[in-house]
Amino acid sequence: MIQTLLDLIAIPSVATSAPADGYPYGAACARALDKMLGHLEDLGMSCRNYDHHMGAADWDPALPPHLGILCHLDVVPAVREGWQSDPFAPVIRDGRIYGRGAIDDKGPAVSVLFALRAIREAGIPLRKNVRFLLGCNEENGSTDLEYYHTKDSMPPQVFTPDGSYPLIHLEKGMLRLQFTKQTKDPIFSFSAGTAPNAVPADASVSLSAPLCGTAKPGGQITRHDNEIAYKGVSAHASTPESGDNAITGLLTYLSQDSAFADCAALVRLFPRLHQTAAAWVLPARMQNPARSPVFAACCMWNAVSAPDAWISASRSVPQRKPYCSRYSLPLPQPDLPARR
Repeated sequence: MIQTLLDLIAIPSVATSAPADGYPYGAACARALDKMLGHLEDLGMSCRNYDHHMGAADWDPALPPHLGILCHLDVVPAVREGWQSDPFAPVIRDGRIYGRGAIDDKGPAVSVLFALRAIREAGIPLRKNVRFLLGCNEENGSTDLEYYHTKDSMPPQVFTPDGSYPLIHLEKGMLRLQFTKQTKDPIFSFSAGTAPNAVPADASVSLSAPLCGTAKPGGQITRHDNEIAYKGVSAHASTPESGDNAITGLLTYLSQDSAFADCAALVRLFPRLHQTAAAWVLPARMQNPARSPVFAACCMWNAVSAPDAWISASRSVPQRKPYCSRYSLPLPQPDLPARR
């Protein structure tokens, strides 16, 4: 079991943003899916590959459909800095496995595999079918499930071992959007983050004019001429309060200068002390072209009231669906600002 998990973690299955190498989420995700389906076929389960979007393994397709177990094999990107070892070269230290995906969600997937194997080897008869579902795009949109639903249906009951013990019965909703605003803030470029579902640990800005604030660089801020960087603490977007958002940290530092009025407005919109209400989707990119300065950013907006003036792209943002596409569970509807 341990070696199976180590081999799976060693596959850098970060889903690509567009089809690559002939696969919907890249060759690495396809390889991880093929490996797991191979193990399940060896177990005697009936497997189907949904064009490398998802895979499914049925205990016995002749039995009535009943239980689905949903895992995913894609992982968020891993920045080598901050790791004691290569995130895709898993190691065991002090009885723990360290590697990207060990918990989210390859460890649980392998646990399900060996639980099924234990039932098979023990000869325990099942009266209804169990379908083991393996996705490749949970971390960035669940388009794998959308594709699956065009080809097949879910079992009547589904759970996913991808959360805190013993049970999570629903997830927070999120709204991802991009908005732009003309600005006079002296920013040439601003960048941060590596994934859309992680609080960023690093942010940097290149200024087109010197910063005139009074705050001095500290342990989290470094300055070199007009280049400024902020060092925060990464965290999963589901628990942003456990991290230190580098974007809001850097914006807060810039807003000490009255020239950065729009940075100050963003700090008011996404205050650092209330990161559970809103967190920035990453990667965030802001740039001021020389002739047409435009301030652009991406945000994850979790039912937060916001001035209409900031939401220039609101008409193109779809309403959140009343059901979570991944878990088929009802979600409460947020009180979003009226669209104009």
